[in-house]
Amino acid sequence: MDTRQPHCEIALYGGRNLSSHNRQFDSSAYVDTGNRRYSIMKGKFVTTIDIYDKAVVVKTKWGVMRANKVFFGMSLEEFTAVITPSKEAREEIADLESRLQRALARRDEADKVTRRAVIRIVNAVKGDPEEGEDSELLAAMGYLPHTARSSLIGIARRSAAKAAQKSEAPGKAGDIKT
Repeated sequence: MDTRQPHCEIALYGGRNLSSHNRQFDSSAYVDTGNRRYSIMKGKFVTTIDIYDKAVVVKTKWGVMRANKVFFGMSLEEFTAVITPSKEAREEIADLESRLQRALARRDEADKVTRRAVIRIVNAVKGDPEEGEDSELLAAMGYLPHTARSSLIGIARRSAAKAAQKSEAPGKAGDIKT
């Protein structure tokens, strides 16, 4: 089935190009189902996004145009009962997404308070006379003790100095060799 979006002259229905059947695109017929808009051509779908939205249009048009007619051994009420679980699942998903967004907002607000508390506790451990900045408790909490940090900074400085000496050693930029 072709899933490309239709153009004004070429409308797709059931995977077939309706323009080859000499049907005209009626841009004035629309069905609006919430935030999706569907073009209708002689009662047939031109653009569809979601199967439930398509089912709602089928149900609506069936109810308006042939409410008492049975198709595929199914009345309009039976069809409505068949598509109801799709509607309920979508409503549940929307509710869960809304609840998730609210929970994420609550988490972000709680994390601000948690972050401040963690920083205060870590600073208190560093400032405690019995523990201090080189405490094994601080290391166990996942923080780098002061002496380890100092030695890493010293190693970084020494390696940077060696790299600078190596780049300057083999012939200076101003030297000309003949």
